[in-house]
Amino acid sequence: MALYDQIRAFTLGEQVVRVENLAVNRDRVELTFTGEFYFAGPTAGRVCGAVFLGQGRLRVVPSTEFERDNVRRLLKSDVIEATFASAVLRFTDDTYQQIASAAPPSAGGASLQAQKLAAELEDRLVRETGLNLSARLTQAVLDREAPGVFFGEFEGGKPSRFSVLLDYQTRALARIFGINGGEKGLVYQYRGSTEGTDVWTAFASQEDIARGEPIYSDDFNLVDIPVYRMEIDATRPDDWLRYDVEMELAARRDAVSVIPFNLNEGLGEFEQERLKKGLQVVSATRADGAPLAFIQLDWETGFSLLLPEPLRRDEKITVRLRLEGKDALWDWLKKFYYLRSNSTWYPRHGDLAKSHFELRFRHRKQDRIIAPGERVAEGPSENNPEEWVTVWRTREPIDLASFAVGLFKRQAGEVERSGRKVPLELYDAEGYAPVKQDFVLAELGNGINYFSENFGEYRYGRLGAVFFPAPFGLGYPTMLFLPVEGYAHTREFAFVAHEVAHQWWGNMVTWRSYRDQWLSEGFAEYSGAIYAWVREKKKGRFDELLYWMRENLEVPPGTDVGVGSGRLHEVGPLVLGHRLSTRKTRGAYTTLIYDKGALVLRMVHFLLSNPSDQDDAAFFAMMKDFVARHRDRPATTESFVAVATEHFVRTPIARKYRLQDLDWFVRQWVHQTALPSYRLEYRFEPVAGGGVMVRGTLFQENAPDDWFMVLPLVFEFSGNRSARGTIHAQGPSTPVEVRLPEEPLKLKLDPERWVLSEKVTEKRVK
Repeated sequence: MALYDQIRAFTLGEQVVRVENLAVNRDRVELTFTGEFYFAGPTAGRVCGAVFLGQGRLRVVPSTEFERDNVRRLLKSDVIEATFASAVLRFTDDTYQQIASAAPPSAGGASLQAQKLAAELEDRLVRETGLNLSARLTQAVLDREAPGVFFGEFEGGKPSRFSVLLDYQTRALARIFGINGGEKGLVYQYRGSTEGTDVWTAFASQEDIARGEPIYSDDFNLVDIPVYRMEIDATRPDDWLRYDVEMELAARRDAVSVIPFNLNEGLGEFEQERLKKGLQVVSATRADGAPLAFIQLDWETGFSLLLPEPLRRDEKITVRLRLEGKDALWDWLKKFYYLRSNSTWYPRHGDLAKSHFELRFRHRKQDRIIAPGERVAEGPSENNPEEWVTVWRTREPIDLASFAVGLFKRQAGEVERSGRKVPLELYDAEGYAPVKQDFVLAELGNGINYFSENFGEYRYGRLGAVFFPAPFGLGYPTMLFLPVEGYAHTREFAFVAHEVAHQWWGNMVTWRSYRDQWLSEGFAEYSGAIYAWVREKKKGRFDELLYWMRENLEVPPGTDVGVGSGRLHEVGPLVLGHRLSTRKTRGAYTTLIYDKGALVLRMVHFLLSNPSDQDDAAFFAMMKDFVARHRDRPATTESFVAVATEHFVRTPIARKYRLQDLDWFVRQWVHQTALPSYRLEYRFEPVAGGGVMVRGTLFQENAPDDWFMVLPLVFEFSGNRSARGTIHAQGPSTPVEVRLPEEPLKLKLDPERWVLSEKVTEKRVK
């Protein structure tokens, strides 16, 4: 704590360094300074901050095509080039040594302007972003992180105030900005409480690029949390949420002394939500009651636990925390209560790590509680007849826990699967929401049966759903939030099935970073669509779902001032996840991760099928294999492709075109943004000895010249006969030759729209 207090004080000393055209490069960030640096006094033998006044320039060359496009959209430039008149720098790397060695230091002390800039930085930063920068620097010092952390806030030039963050252990990048896919730095600008931050660019370190392999954020996790035991006071859901949590922590490395936890990151600055309605740590102790120090500022996203002695690798410690938050729950009709942020209300370390949960609730006797796992106890409290106690416990480790409390009416059902009965429950807002209980319970059971058959057995002990008065759903392990109408129509079938499918995609198989989230949402979206197809047995309705997904890709993005230019599919590739959505590209995340993600998986479905008879058993065998290999561990785009490739190479399409992997497919459809159009021009030519030759050209437009794709081709003959096969497109045009025993009545290119495209046409020519 003493070290933290000294770093946070950020007191400027007497030392001044005057420089002219001094170049200081921090990874991709090129900085040039002409003016004066005022340094903070030493802390634990090192200088951790400085204020610069003068004239400076910053230049950052984006590292990828998407990063260039993003900079161009936000700044109307291919390169980030900025000027500044002041900079506030905080660091644990060698920044001080670089600057101090450039010119002899002199005494004189900091100006009032410099002192003011130093004093204002941290309070503004934690309010705007939730980042407690001093806590991050403290950890970097204690852990002897190399090369260390660098943060700079620049203003007084063009563009207006902006910031640079380099965090090679990615702790602040992941927790504050959700960037956990291997990037080590970013340049961003805060734009106000309603708009948040613009990430101009994020980038991997030069070292990672040279090595050819990024180090993900979860590689830097300090502890695992095998078990949470929580005592939750939900007796005043309209006012306070209070709880005690006991966590078993197991060190993943030696010398663990500061443990950062995620908390409240789902809450923003607008209307002071994070300040007034977030959860605060009241106390922290060891299992024996000995107090533990912790750091949590007002407005902070998360907190840091300080251990009296460093943990060794695999050493365990039990920690007990008490937390509380006023108005931490939001209500519907003053009868039903939900967490403001379903995934960020309890302490978490790292992203999507799995744990066991035991949740013991005290609540009003008229209320009912739904939570993940199984309800193992429910009844009156021994100490207060006006209160009830409900206990929920998970049998399997899960990645996220949530709950809801209120005057719910519980309806029960069950589904039999593989010789066991799986309990089903619906927590209905009876009388207040248009939910057909029997319909919802039946769909939960149908979903379990269908997806177990096709993706692998449902592994959890039960499945429950609670009514959720919002225009979206949530699928946590064993627990769904459903804003359903409860009536039988295609969209409703697909929607409920999407949330049920999250038990496989997102829960049984988690994603490793934001770059892999399409494996959850895109897979669930496609799962819901194919379930609805089978459920209704109406191809026309399924075509409507596909048409809607495809149409969304061609809508222009929304912006902060209206409608933008271009189309959503052009914004960026699937592997950019939530970064697809900016103030200039609103709607891109949902459309691409959900809709394009589903359509990309549909193409994998086609590639693993037998085109001649449409046997798709190989696709579902691959999906089962994917689930089995990734159960209880995160998946990446690369690990999915590896599994899919093993199955693909044995398929008729792979053998016909001598394809040895799916790397070409992923490069095009997951890492690029093209939306091709296909046009087949053909003619029929009689063949000596009988039959006909189909000759023509397949044109592939609006795609790179090296784009390759296999497309279905269907021939219809008299007598209600048909034949199926494939042709391929390689570049802008590809010759086509197919011999048939007789002339067909009609030829159709990709009639079921298996391949994602803007338009498909066929034209018979002379």
